[in-house]
Amino acid sequence: MRRPWMPVRVRGLTALCHHQPARLVMAQGPDSPAPERTPMTARHDALADARDAAARATALAREAERQANYPDHHHKVAALAAAGALWADVARTHAAIAAHLPQTEEG
Repeated sequence: MRRPWMPVRVRGLTALCHHQPARLVMAQGPDSPAPERTPMTARHDALADARDAAARATALAREAERQANYPDHHHKVAALAAAGALWADVARTHAAIAAHLPQTEEG
């Protein structure tokens, strides 16, 4: 008998079942075919990494601001703000790397 938390294999994908039966998360399994990727330059990769890091920094800053509104959660604010600042530094670093890489014809 399969338990609700046991993974289910479906054509190369692993479906991870959570405690809520209506929620199903799909993850790549080891036998899944590799997704086809368009060729990217190092500059594109650095800019994509900068965007991702900036998005994480923004999310952490918003969460820190949200937690600051609750008196019982003030102990979380400093850690969230520090993590957001770290991701902002990572975003700036990737943007600086991208600025020094050669630009291709596509962008």
